[in-house]
Amino acid sequence: MRRPSPLAGISTATVLRRKAALSLLTTTSSSRNPYASSLTAARLSLTSATKWRHFAHRAALSPVPLTLETVEEYDLYCHYVAGLVGEGLSRLFSATGRESESLSQQLGLSNSVGLLLQKTNIIRDFREDADDRRFFWPREIWGSTEYTADGHTPSTDIRELLRDPRRAAWVQSAMIVDALRHACDALDYLRLLWNQSIFNFVAIPAIMALATLCLCFMNPQMFERNIKIRKAKAAELIMRSTNPREVVNIFKEHARSIHAKASPADPNYLRVSVACAKIEHWAERNYPSFIRVLPSTYGSSPSISFDPSDARSRIAHADAETDRRAADEKRRLGIRERIAAGGSPSTSLSSNQGPPWEVLGVVGGAVFLVLGLSLGIVYLVLYFM
Repeated sequence: MRRPSPLAGISTATVLRRKAALSLLTTTSSSRNPYASSLTAARLSLTSATKWRHFAHRAALSPVPLTLETVEEYDLYCHYVAGLVGEGLSRLFSATGRESESLSQQLGLSNSVGLLLQKTNIIRDFREDADDRRFFWPREIWGSTEYTADGHTPSTDIRELLRDPRRAAWVQSAMIVDALRHACDALDYLRLLWNQSIFNFVAIPAIMALATLCLCFMNPQMFERNIKIRKAKAAELIMRSTNPREVVNIFKEHARSIHAKASPADPNYLRVSVACAKIEHWAERNYPSFIRVLPSTYGSSPSISFDPSDARSRIAHADAETDRRAADEKRRLGIRERIAAGGSPSTSLSSNQGPPWEVLGVVGGAVFLVLGLSLGIVYLVLYFM
């Protein structure tokens, strides 16, 4: 009897395809071209089927459970499973008119979002996949001598991770570091989205991925059973993921939590620190923490304030004051030049110097004239009656 293919039964790919179909159904009604969505989905299906033949052929001919050898091959597999779905959805969003045309050209960012989600599922489902004799973790990571007992002999059996908790934790941290390298690209992609429903469609799986990586990191239970985020926490994250700034805050919270759980004894300790620092750096560069956006009330736009305890707030205030003084000085120089050229001062200067007496005088004279004429007419009518 032929051994079942280790690449068969990929539930994640099925879920992603169902999400693509759901997006297709919900966005077709607003399409500028009634056939654009169908053509995009057809191209996506054809491309995925063509690329999948490579791994299906290897799985069918392999007499032993098939494993991926290098990180590059691991990335290629995840690209075929989820990266192509991300690229297809970006084209679909653009084709239906819900997003800008330029989004369909962001294939690198679209691929990174898909890889982040797929790698998170592969890390979390290790025990389930191992029980079904499916192994997606690349040998370049789990077989590295960096994680073996003697530090010299490379590992040849990935199932040893189930018997060696310490080595399993180090390999797991390396897999999570590899997944985190796609986090900043995912945030860049989210910044490009304008439609709220599409933003939620992409943001919610992304924050769930970060929360799942945080849950799995240094958690030995991941090698014993399939672990998942609690429903209450998932509901909280879904309610918060309404705008890019809040999504970035969620990313930062989980990056900090991962770094707090990292062990200095882990060979990947510095790599974990760098991966988490990149998320922090991205957040501070795009959404500085000393700037607070206060929620808007009915009929008003959101207001911005600065954190008084942050030294950058004083710099921001000083820059704003410098800009205001420079604008005032430029306006005064312009008025002086016009006066020197024989013109008149600007009305803005006159309004700042006091009330417009000339206008008030003309209006007052007109009022008195009308009042005098009215009294004269009344007097004449009474006199001749």
